[in-house]
Amino acid sequence: MFENKIIFESFDPIFSDKSIRPEPSSINIPEWYKKLDNYHGEPSLTQRTIKMCMPFLDAISTGYVLKNQQEIVINQQVINPKYKEEGPSLWLGINPDLDATFRGRGIPVELTAGIHHKHDPYQLGGKEGGCPYVKQNHNQPFLKLISPWIIRVPKGYSVLFLPVINKLDSKFTPLAGVVDCDTYNMPINFPSVIHHKGTFTIEKGEPLVTAIPFKRESWKAVFKEASLKEWRLNQWSQASFFQNVYKRFFRSKKSWK
Repeated sequence: MFENKIIFESFDPIFSDKSIRPEPSSINIPEWYKKLDNYHGEPSLTQRTIKMCMPFLDAISTGYVLKNQQEIVINQQVINPKYKEEGPSLWLGINPDLDATFRGRGIPVELTAGIHHKHDPYQLGGKEGGCPYVKQNHNQPFLKLISPWIIRVPKGYSVLFLPVINKLDSKFTPLAGVVDCDTYNMPINFPSVIHHKGTFTIEKGEPLVTAIPFKRESWKAVFKEASLKEWRLNQWSQASFFQNVYKRFFRSKKSWK
């Protein structure tokens, strides 16, 4: 059944820490959604909630969630006591002992505190370049979130990385990207826009991004006039049922394990 496999590789002790392993998005459905009733008020009044919307459920259940592997305190536009007023405007609080776990072991990549954790706004043209991300990030350096996982997928497949789907985070938003993980064999990091001035914490185990593997294929857009007769027939076949029309006629089951 599961011919397609996505493989997540890392080094101990990260590999053995199951609390930060990537998981199917279906395991990370938010609590507010789980607690929501299917109907608001009497079901006969058809006040259906988003709980009955299968496209929304499929979206938040799609792919895999990658988690933050260590507690990080983000300080943006906060004076760094190490440098006083002339210091960097983005600095991170991370336990310095993390690197000792990997130092001297010949691991070919930096997985924790040792890696450079930011991108200069000039990489997006600076204040004058016109990129809206720069302004949204308060004209400050961009946070780079570190993933310790090498991701492997079958030949001909890539992985789409998105902010966690339908998670409205007021603190930060990772930028989306596509990586050809069938050939790329290094951990992937995620530049992010910070929305919050001051200090906040990204907790260990907090979901960071959604990873969705997909097959690389070529597509071409085609435009055609719709058939009114076909539309009326379809409208009748759907309208003659009261509930769960999309689930009855259109939805295909997806599986992410």
